[in-house]
Amino acid sequence: MEIIFIAESPIGLGETIFIPVVPHISFIDCETKDEEFTNIKGQSLNIIGGKGLRTFSFTSFFPSKKYNFVNWAKFRPPITYVKFFEKYRDLQVPVRVIVIDRYIVVLNMLCRYNFSYALRDKAGDIPYTLEVKEYIKPRKSVF
Repeated sequence: MEIIFIAESPIGLGETIFIPVVPHISFIDCETKDEEFTNIKGQSLNIIGGKGLRTFSFTSFFPSKKYNFVNWAKFRPPITYVKFFEKYRDLQVPVRVIVIDRYIVVLNMLCRYNFSYALRDKAGDIPYTLEVKEYIKPRKSVF
């Protein structure tokens, strides 16, 4: 599995990073916005709502040295990843996340994220957690 984050610019592709140590993504949550209420007769009713935003999270680490399970063609120093996620969080712009599993794109969406990381561990690696939430661009009103 590969997880790729792309910071898109108005003129095309921008900065791209590949997650070096890819964890297993357990679930991609796809909520619905149904509303439940009780009518005057005391019956519970459910009004079908629209599609909610997709979310998923994972925990891994940014490696600081050569491990045999890391693709070194795409490797960057650990602080590079931290700077990427902090930069686009601070710029308040969405990034694109693409998840590829067995050569098939299984997820391609704009997103915002919560990024938590620790200082380097004893091996020099940086552990982190990413909580990813779908971002849908607001549509321009015709009125």
